[in-house]
Amino acid sequence: MIIGQVEKRSWKVKVLNICIHLILILGSATMVYPLLLMLSGSFKSNVDFSNFTVVPQYLHDDWELFRKHISTKYNGDTTRAFRSFKTPLYTLDTVEIPNDISLVQIKDYELFLKEMRETKGHYWYCIGMAFESGVNPLMVRRFRSWLKNHPVYGDDAGGIAKLNEEFDLEYNHWSEISLPTESFVARRATVDYSKGFQRLLLEFKESIEDPDLTCIWQNLEGEFISVLRQNIGNDLDVINAKLGTKYNCWSDVVLPATVPTDNPRLAAQWEDFVKTSLNPAFITVDPAKATEQWKKFLLKKYGSYEDMAKVYRIDIADKTHKDLVLPAVAPLSGVTRADWMDFLYGNSTVSGLWINFVKDKYKTVAALNKAWGVTYRSFNQLPELDGFTALPADFPAQAKADYDALLKQIAENKTAEIPADALQINHLALEYRKWLANRFNGDIQKYNEAYERGYKTFGDIKLQENAYGEFNLAASDDWREFVESLPAKDIALNRQALSEYRVNTVKLYTVDGKCDFTQMSNDFDMTITAINEIPAFNAYPDDTVHYTDKVRENYVNLIKSGAMKDMYRVAEPERFQHQWEEFLAKKYNNSIAELNKAWQKSAASFETVNLPILEYEFVQLEKNRGLLIREYLKRNYLMVFETLFLNGNAAVNTIIYCFLAVLAALLVNPLCAYGLSRYKPASSYKILLFLMLPMAFPGMVLGIPQFLLVKEIGLLNTFAALILPGMANGYSIFLLKGFFDSLPKELFESASLDGASEWNIFWNIAMTLSKPILSVIALGAFTSAYANFMLAFLLCQKESMWTMMVYLYQLQQRASQSVGFAALVIAAIPTLLVFIFCQNIIIRGIVVPTEK
Repeated sequence: MIIGQVEKRSWKVKVLNICIHLILILGSATMVYPLLLMLSGSFKSNVDFSNFTVVPQYLHDDWELFRKHISTKYNGDTTRAFRSFKTPLYTLDTVEIPNDISLVQIKDYELFLKEMRETKGHYWYCIGMAFESGVNPLMVRRFRSWLKNHPVYGDDAGGIAKLNEEFDLEYNHWSEISLPTESFVARRATVDYSKGFQRLLLEFKESIEDPDLTCIWQNLEGEFISVLRQNIGNDLDVINAKLGTKYNCWSDVVLPATVPTDNPRLAAQWEDFVKTSLNPAFITVDPAKATEQWKKFLLKKYGSYEDMAKVYRIDIADKTHKDLVLPAVAPLSGVTRADWMDFLYGNSTVSGLWINFVKDKYKTVAALNKAWGVTYRSFNQLPELDGFTALPADFPAQAKADYDALLKQIAENKTAEIPADALQINHLALEYRKWLANRFNGDIQKYNEAYERGYKTFGDIKLQENAYGEFNLAASDDWREFVESLPAKDIALNRQALSEYRVNTVKLYTVDGKCDFTQMSNDFDMTITAINEIPAFNAYPDDTVHYTDKVRENYVNLIKSGAMKDMYRVAEPERFQHQWEEFLAKKYNNSIAELNKAWQKSAASFETVNLPILEYEFVQLEKNRGLLIREYLKRNYLMVFETLFLNGNAAVNTIIYCFLAVLAALLVNPLCAYGLSRYKPASSYKILLFLMLPMAFPGMVLGIPQFLLVKEIGLLNTFAALILPGMANGYSIFLLKGFFDSLPKELFESASLDGASEWNIFWNIAMTLSKPILSVIALGAFTSAYANFMLAFLLCQKESMWTMMVYLYQLQQRASQSVGFAALVIAAIPTLLVFIFCQNIIIRGIVVPTEK
């Protein structure tokens, strides 16, 4: 001991001892903490990988688990998920757990979906959990397992070959098979799964045992909202203004079965969506309303009766073409399908044709300017026309003539286009509304009562910190009205208001277009020379903040001015809860039913009922919490395990390579070291120096010469190529020579006198006494071979000869960071086990042994 027994009693020594232990603990923590972060990261995904926590948050946080579930189920496509929810969100960070779930409604909804699966086509829903960047999700692994157990293909060696031969595929092993990310909404998406590899996909799809958890039902109303936002604007207020609608929230936007003729603007958007965006599998046509247009379309397309008659095999003499019937649904294939699709696509709307019409007529902006008498810099400056709004007052006469010509062209084109009133669509929301109407005998009040729609009392309505926004425009209006009635001191601003606060303060001090920073500095009792130096607040600066009364007055004046009312916030909602309830009760005459109707919390008719998809997804999470958590904990490791042990020969190759490397190191190095130590040649020092010389060069420098040498010998893609370059190690020979030199010479002399051969002396004496140092040599050879990536990849480029390190490298190129962490953990296990079980041998090897 460095510290004696007497010194230990001193308080200074005790403090020193404590400090030493604290430093050691801190040092260990700096090593253990990153390891725990890596271990935690190996159980995560791209959704939560950036959350650097020792324990994955989804294990104890419902919100984190819900985010992962949505991302996983919707195949990593959050945009698609938000469209299904009819919620214009942008990132998973904005998703909230639904708080008004009716378990009775979800149970009924599950029953409804079961009926839909039995009666509707497979394209009404898609396979979820089929794709996630950098990992093999649940349904991909199930699909591979299903194929392996298939009666035709099976898991035998020829199974993958049978699959390739039948469907003209080129899979090398099962791990290459994946699932498509289905989406049947797009116009060109195929729904025909009757042939090819898709036939197998349909068979698997229909065999799914837990469709509530793993299947995605398509909500076409969410797709319709997306088109409205793209064509008109992102704000619900803008859409209401331009379409003349009264949507209170995004969920109020419905996609009717037929064109809404009572609203021509909305009808134009409906027609545009159905004809140009929607998959025809969801569309039916009334032949009675469109057959004449169908005939005109075909005649226009083929140019003559004769050509049209040849294609459709009809009597050329019959000029009425009574046999030329328009199919009510889209044919699955053939020329009829192509013509049917082209016929459906015809969509002559002013908004879609106006700019192109002008471009085609004038070709250049200069020609347009001359004809119209304008000074446009590009065609993008053309006024937007939708066929409904009046023409601008200053619209040039020639421009009006061009517009009239376009309208005439549209009218002519429509004679060969399918009429909008001949179209009818069907989708999940419409079927759900029919199902509910039938279940509740058309009584919407029974629906509201059964599913507990709407608030029961005004006390159930909690005052929010911020306005409801587009989630409920009526509630937002009431919230703003209430907040504006509060004293200015009690109104706070949101966190994005600071820059706006400074801008409005500048306006209060602006005279003749110039801000008077001198007066502002005097009022605020501080030096202010620029806008970014103005004190800004998102809450009233009370007396605890050391500012002048003018600063506080400035805050009150800005609130009263209303210039920042869109940024109002209630800092302490619970403080004003009672006043909020009184405000609502007074406004709605103490009638909670009247509020529910105004806020549309209860359905007014079955036509306004929405699919409870978000609530449904959360209930599925609750039901399958254990399964999902187990899935997220194991899937990264399963991917690594499949790569290393089930595909190719990675594990076997690594075991053979490590065994041969250790065996070669324990034979070649001791023989060389024994010869140098036993016989002591005059040039032993030079020989040892020569053997250790390669240690001066990095392994990468030696890679190319070794590759060329092995290639010349013809040993590429063999174990010999891996073993021979590192069989003799200068450092190992140096250690062994020093060890042999330390052994008593009398042992060798006595063995020689007893008649022992040189091999017996080497094997039974030198090697037996050298077990500790040999264990160190063996461990070094094992770790070097196990961790060898560069030479293993360079000398054995054939995939059948790849070792684990090469496979892990290839895996990390296509896998997520979480899978990469899982690969590192698995790769560390063998060396960790060797250290645990061989640590005593290792310790003995690094201590100079003494003869007993």
